[in-house]
Amino acid sequence: MNPLRSEYSFALDWDNLVRLAEEPGRFICDERPLLYYRVHEGATTKACIRDNRRFAEEREMFCRFWPEPVADGHIMGFIRRLTESMSSSFRTGKLVRIRKRKMQG
Repeated sequence: MNPLRSEYSFALDWDNLVRLAEEPGRFICDERPLLYYRVHEGATTKACIRDNRRFAEEREMFCRFWPEPVADGHIMGFIRRLTESMSSSFRTGKLVRIRKRKMQG
């Protein structure tokens, strides 16, 4: 088995960690940044969000651990909180301030 292969486009890191956890051995925590990445307009992450692969893949992952109604409840709760958070951020202008701060620094 190649432990770093996944059928997923969005949830591949989660899938790989679960599969690695099922193998003999243990994890070692290293607090140093070992990888940097950026999200750009052509990124797979953005494509997965646009075409709902993110939702489908995360639902499959949740269903690996919980019955479908519980998994669906977790996903719907996450979506509700995310929507409320984004709505609140737009209303208060927090996103604009964060973006300006990042560009200055």
